[in-house]
Amino acid sequence: MKALLYLPESLRPLLKEPFGRVYSSSELKDVIALLSKKSLVISVGDQTLIEMISQHFFPNLAVFDGKTKRSSIDPLHLKSFFKFYPDIARYENPPGTLNPILINELSSHLNYLRKKPTKRLGIFIEGEEDLVSLPVMCQLKKNEVLLYGQPEEGIVLVEHSKELIELSQRYLSSFVLR
Repeated sequence: MKALLYLPESLRPLLKEPFGRVYSSSELKDVIALLSKKSLVISVGDQTLIEMISQHFFPNLAVFDGKTKRSSIDPLHLKSFFKFYPDIARYENPPGTLNPILINELSSHLNYLRKKPTKRLGIFIEGEEDLVSLPVMCQLKKNEVLLYGQPEEGIVLVEHSKELIELSQRYLSSFVLR
């Protein structure tokens, strides 16, 4: 694998804070009502995708790695991901890193989905997908949202804002290329 971007230790505690409102499982119906009004919905994380599918809502872009809290998910859930997202891009992304190829191609995937809002695309990560939320946030546009899991709390709904883009770009620029 070519050079990777490594998460600096100083950024770890900052990334543990949610970037948006956290919704509990009991509030998922409210989340779905909000999402149905958005032009593009991106989910990062297996548990988030499981929750969305259980509500019969399918994000335009789903990023997953087949694991939750570093343990493999139920194979039936993984099978359903591939069923509902037959168009799959695959990337290697070791824990604590971001693959620059993934970041560059993520932009192309998002632009494709903006032009074809009825399409769905899955991104399967061999490694860890958690940090992919950061480059997604850098690229969110008006009326687009990101969903990701906040361990032991629920699902974070992140909406586009100028402040969000500036903060996520600043965090991303602090990653170390090695």
